[in-house]
Amino acid sequence: MAKRTWPNAFPRRRTSGLSLSIDASMKVLRQALYLEMARKKQRQHLQRAQHNQKLLNDIGKRDVTRQLQQERPSAEQQRQQQRN
Repeated sequence: MAKRTWPNAFPRRRTSGLSLSIDASMKVLRQALYLEMARKKQRQHLQRAQHNQKLLNDIGKRDVTRQLQQERPSAEQQRQQQRN
């Protein structure tokens, strides 16, 4: 059996990787994909942290704003105390 060749008797080249023209484009696309994946993960972490903070505030643990409001009289209450 004869060895297969391309037209004009040029043997087919076997390359180990992508050509440079494709490799550069793939590298840019891969970098953009990784960057978008990192952004998505960061948004998810931020949303999870905000959700957890809201949950903790709703159940009363670590609710600093409510504690400050109870400790410190509001401006309305201060005006009423000054009038009396």
